[in-house]
Amino acid sequence: MRICKAPTYSAMIRFRCRLQSQALASVVRSCNECIANIIHPVGRRLFRRNFGVAAMSNSALKRPIVFVGMMGSGKSAVGSATAKILGVRFVDCDKEIEASAGMSISSIFSEYGEARFREAETRILSRVLKDSPAVIAAGGGTFMNERNRDEIGKRAISVWLKVSPDTLWQRVKNKTTRPLLKTADPYGTLLQLLREREPIYARATLTACVRQEHSVQTTAKRVAEKLIAANADFEIFLKDQFDGT
Repeated sequence: MRICKAPTYSAMIRFRCRLQSQALASVVRSCNECIANIIHPVGRRLFRRNFGVAAMSNSALKRPIVFVGMMGSGKSAVGSATAKILGVRFVDCDKEIEASAGMSISSIFSEYGEARFREAETRILSRVLKDSPAVIAAGGGTFMNERNRDEIGKRAISVWLKVSPDTLWQRVKNKTTRPLLKTADPYGTLLQLLREREPIYARATLTACVRQEHSVQTTAKRVAEKLIAANADFEIFLKDQFDGT
């Protein structure tokens, strides 16, 4: 027969403190949730992530957000960070193309040529725009195609990440994965592309000027603020997720 010892006084005290701690944690979680339900929806996501409250299961976006701009402008990095701030999905079109083709973009260019790549680019863009709304990073040349621009204009909000030529060059000059810059004069090619593309990029819904001294997170926060400010004009967020305040 097993004899159970009576709990010591110190054990009872430890048990009582544990119960009090658990109760306090429960109260804190409840308070956090209450606050999260009344603050701004975008802030609500930040609050929930910072304090461990579960994120919303449904997207807050009514329309996709498409980042456009030159190679090296930070579309993938800033797009991904912006998606995290807003609590929504992120899609990188270049990664989707590579996954679909089973090879890198550089390999597609070298084996099949730019024309075949642009066809794949348009096909992938059309697909991701029709999926549930997300933050999307488009390739540098995507917005140059009129068909792509029209579809982005109908279905999404476009954000041009505008970066100075010097900053772009510092970011791409040592990269070997930029097929368009594999020329005798890559810097001259970059400047030529900028001259051709900037007037088209300027047609984007919003423009975000990227400063060299700003981190990815800082730039993403500035973009998120622009999107929030533009909601009244462009209906970017679902009404039950975004109250416009």
